[in-house]
Amino acid sequence: MESHIILLIPALMACLFFSGGLCLFYGSGYTFSESAAHALMTMLMLLSFFFQIGIITGFIWIYPAGCILMAGLCIYFIIKFKTRVAPCFNNAASFIKKFPAPAILISCFWVILCILSIYTHPPWPDLLASGILNSKTSFMPINHAFADSPLYPVKYCTAIWGFMAYMSLGFSTYALARRYAWPPMSITVTLIVISMPRLVIISVRPGSEIIPAASALLAFLCMQRAIEYPNITDFLMIIISLAFSIEKNPMGIAFPSVLFLLSLVLLLRRHGKKIWAELLKQNILAVFCFLPFFVIFSQIWLFIHNYIVSDNFLAGAPKNFFNQDGIMGALANLVRYIFQTFHLTRPFDSLINWMLGFSPEQAVMKIYTIIFNPLFGNMGASSDFFISHANDAIFPRFGPFGFFLVLPAIIYGVIRGQRRIKAIAITLMGYFYIISLAVSWNPCNVRFLTPFFVCGGFLIAFLLPPWRITRVGRGFLQ
Repeated sequence: MESHIILLIPALMACLFFSGGLCLFYGSGYTFSESAAHALMTMLMLLSFFFQIGIITGFIWIYPAGCILMAGLCIYFIIKFKTRVAPCFNNAASFIKKFPAPAILISCFWVILCILSIYTHPPWPDLLASGILNSKTSFMPINHAFADSPLYPVKYCTAIWGFMAYMSLGFSTYALARRYAWPPMSITVTLIVISMPRLVIISVRPGSEIIPAASALLAFLCMQRAIEYPNITDFLMIIISLAFSIEKNPMGIAFPSVLFLLSLVLLLRRHGKKIWAELLKQNILAVFCFLPFFVIFSQIWLFIHNYIVSDNFLAGAPKNFFNQDGIMGALANLVRYIFQTFHLTRPFDSLINWMLGFSPEQAVMKIYTIIFNPLFGNMGASSDFFISHANDAIFPRFGPFGFFLVLPAIIYGVIRGQRRIKAIAITLMGYFYIISLAVSWNPCNVRFLTPFFVCGGFLIAFLLPPWRITRVGRGFLQ
């Protein structure tokens, strides 16, 4: 009984943090979905900031003390902006009244996942035991290590922070889709993204994969807002969100790097460099306030520590991690990842097998075996290629919508998108190729495609405008 009560503490604190953040952002030029996305990710950023300060110095108490400070600030925001509470509830009630079926579906689904996340007990990493700077070993980036750790120095911990990131990417997807579609289609796009099997599974696991993906998507949202109306807050949030999306793996800086280049291209092309230079000069205090967060989240301090102790900025990659076969290995991996993302899920595959007498999954595997296996062999791979529903729990993928909607939406954006959409789609395709080129194929490396599918999901709204899909079609997708 005591353990159940202890596990509820992080969940209750998450509710308080979210409520305080929502009151802070809503009514300050943000829509409800934008406010919710920012509130959730800001909460996770602050938790990570205090956690990393604690393990850098070796004073673990800084983490719970920071949580108490956050709780006090959230209570202050709720009291100060109490006039925003009623509009928040009214906005949510209006949404439920207009779209009762999807609203109830999402709410029930999220309640179940929230309960599951509360009672997930990830391990407590050793790096909490002493300060990293006192260690003589190198480390991978630790931006999201707080999600694997207990909120207090007890043995119980929770995956609630990963679930908060999952909610954030749902709100961010809706906010981005609304820029290209009306609410009914935006809801459909959001349902498609949050129902991807891999995202559902990792939402109730420690957040080392879903948090950076949600942070990258928030950077997309801030980028869109900054393009629409130049302001210092969104400009700085782009930088902080990209830094916070650096993952705990040897390719952790790849996606933030390509997004940073995309941000520079879009912002400078749209408004020029003069306006951003003026904004930085006029808000120099805000820049200095954001600077500590950038230093911590960019992991500059960790890379310097790694170089001092091991003459290498990054901790060593696993054996056979990188592709050793150059362009041909990249081409082989590109084909493998496309085949791997063909994922009808076991129920649909079994249904088709019962109705038509063949398994689509086995048919796709046979096509690869007959055509591509003789061509590529094991070039660019560290293990034999296979796809099987038997491994869905270990190597979950992105479901039928990932293959039949997200991939076509990105390709369609490259071919037919207006300038901004085309730049986003080309960037995502570029990242897909970088992963194929740099990393040897392995079934578990599908995790590198999570930011690709998360950040490309909202492009479905561009692929399926109102004149291309009817109300019945939207209902079928939902």
